[in-house]
Amino acid sequence: MIGRKYNVLKMIKENQNPPLTKAEIVNRLEEKENIIATDVIIQRDVKMFREKCGLNIEYSQNNKGYVYNGNNINSIDEVLEFLKVLNISELFEDSFKQDSETLKYIELERVSDNKLGVKLKTILEAIRTNSQLSFMHFSYTKQKLKKYKVKPYYLKQYQNRWYIIGDTDKGLRAFGTDRITVLSILDINYEIDPQILKDIKREMNNSCGITFDKPATEMIVLRFDASQYDYIKSMPIHSSQVMSKKSDGSFIVNLDIRDNYELKQQLLKYGNMVEVLEPKKLREEIKEILLEAVGLYRVGKLSEKDEY
Repeated sequence: MIGRKYNVLKMIKENQNPPLTKAEIVNRLEEKENIIATDVIIQRDVKMFREKCGLNIEYSQNNKGYVYNGNNINSIDEVLEFLKVLNISELFEDSFKQDSETLKYIELERVSDNKLGVKLKTILEAIRTNSQLSFMHFSYTKQKLKKYKVKPYYLKQYQNRWYIIGDTDKGLRAFGTDRITVLSILDINYEIDPQILKDIKREMNNSCGITFDKPATEMIVLRFDASQYDYIKSMPIHSSQVMSKKSDGSFIVNLDIRDNYELKQQLLKYGNMVEVLEPKKLREEIKEILLEAVGLYRVGKLSEKDEY
């Protein structure tokens, strides 16, 4: 049961000083989540977290509870987010099995790639077997189709699109799966370089979106309208986000992040509800974009004879 595993891991993360005993985890599952479990089931879940998810969770005889060591292959937050998605999927599946009319009450965002499932299965199989991939990729920027041979390392979802990040003959690249065709696994194996995987995760953590071939991170300081406080707090712009309220009701957001195209997209969507305070370069860039946008709406800019 994915929901149980998610709640067990969440309890372990949030209760480290002191850690919860197995009996306390079992009791909280039943009282708060209406989930029945036993000590043996909790042990199996923790074993799965260690062996399948790469989390360093050990049972402390002194504290009679599970202790989480942050030195892991994957972060506990990454695993929790993954389990959260699987749990939602499981809930939808169970609901659909009970009543097919569930579809009447649910609307999902459109997936841009009609063959996404087949592609993700192929990509994950290549990653699992350390096999290189061959595919054609269409660049929206260059409007050009090109063949690539890639050592796949990572999959990332961003704005309802999936991207494969891999090592090419020109270094690390990100490819949108919706622009990939003629995808196949090559009979050519490669040895996983732990440093490359570590570098990719660091670059992804330091960036917004999938553009990571930019300079080092810098401190971005933003001032938001008070109306956005709960939205920004519940759905942070970036994991480094630090918020502080001002006396006038507005609030300041500090981000230690790389300045890239996707970050600008995120900021621009807030319109007049956000102001870039620092750095000056980013402030000027956003100002110029907004002034150019205003220019599109000037009186007389659109002629009655213009076709659209």
